[in-house]
Amino acid sequence: MKHKLPSGTELLVTPLEWEESWEVCQQVLSVIEQLDVDIKGMTLEDLKAQDVLNFKNPICKVLASPLLFGASKKCLDKCAYGGVRVDKLTFSKPEARGDFLMACFYALKENCAPFFGSLLSALKVI
Repeated sequence: MKHKLPSGTELLVTPLEWEESWEVCQQVLSVIEQLDVDIKGMTLEDLKAQDVLNFKNPICKVLASPLLFGASKKCLDKCAYGGVRVDKLTFSKPEARGDFLMACFYALKENCAPFFGSLLSALKVI
């Protein structure tokens, strides 16, 4: 799947093999599990009205997680940034660094989301 990043550069995400994707999902879930955010009963409008500082600690935990960094790198290894395969030099240029977090987000999302679509549909039936 293709995604336009903040700089306008296109990221082409190629999902990992299913077992590797599932390992990435487990890593993402283990980090999310540790976050202290209670959104139970909140609507989307409530979340939009929240001050970003209310989410400072969870955001810092996510961004500082070596586990998520490793999972992101694993996903990005199969991606193309501006038509060129992502490698350790891709985000070395300062102008590319502004795309890094969104590239990680899209790479993780494309690898994890497919596992949960059917689960969410099943929960609606219950």
